[in-house]
Amino acid sequence: MTPMPEDERIKRLTLMLMMVAKPSGEGAGDLSNRIRLYSKHMSDWPADIFLTAVTHVEKNSTFWPAFSELNRIYEIYIERRQNMLKALQNYRI
Repeated sequence: MTPMPEDERIKRLTLMLMMVAKPSGEGAGDLSNRIRLYSKHMSDWPADIFLTAVTHVEKNSTFWPAFSELNRIYEIYIERRQNMLKALQNYRI
């Protein structure tokens, strides 16, 4: 459940930007701010789930996603992870 370091998250989100259409009317400064903001909101996401969400967007989206779209993917995977951990804890008892 280890998060990805911030500099790596920012690099990966920047790469995602190259794979989808950027928000119209936004300049380089706006995009940089958006990427940093997304990264801060994802600071506690496990690295593998972060990568899964970003990869999903790259493969399935045409446009830069709203944060809620990425968060929806995160919630699906984190719930599965928590259920798996709970099952393992119950198994040990």
